[in-house]
Amino acid sequence: MTIYIPIGISGSGKSSYQKKFLPKVNVICPDTIRKQLTGDVSNQSMNTEVWIVTYDQLESYVIKGEDVYFSSTNLSTKAIDLVINKVESVRAKNLKVKYEILLLTDSEDEELCRSRVRADLENKIDRSNTLVQADDGEGNLLDYDVIHKQHEDYLKMKNEVKGVMSTYFESGLDFEYEIKEI
Repeated sequence: MTIYIPIGISGSGKSSYQKKFLPKVNVICPDTIRKQLTGDVSNQSMNTEVWIVTYDQLESYVIKGEDVYFSSTNLSTKAIDLVINKVESVRAKNLKVKYEILLLTDSEDEELCRSRVRADLENKIDRSNTLVQADDGEGNLLDYDVIHKQHEDYLKMKNEVKGVMSTYFESGLDFEYEIKEI
């Protein structure tokens, strides 16, 4: 079983990569779940419920031993930890697991990603609007948009992901992993 974990900002090509290279893999996308629960992919009012459903879906696929593409930005070590901990807590012990960490390098070009999001929104493509002003997590607006914040987080995560995966691997968990820049 392979768990694909893309790491990339909005507009970096996470969905496009999956559709082109992994079309038959089960996709779990919090934005899709958000749309199902709230009617609006950008509505953040039910995030707790969104993530409960997201991890329930992950658990279901892992129990069945099916490959999963976890389509989220995954821009923090906590995000990676949550995926790995869920998989490792429910998988059958004899089931071989491989984690493919996909670093979407277009994330390094903040303006390219911003222009893709802008074009999608202008063309009425149903996607999360990350061109809005970011906040600090406590409701205070910052002087930049969500994409800029994601870009900063991506650069940090790109430097941390190898250490995160090595720590898990060295802890004695039985899995393989590969980090790819795409």
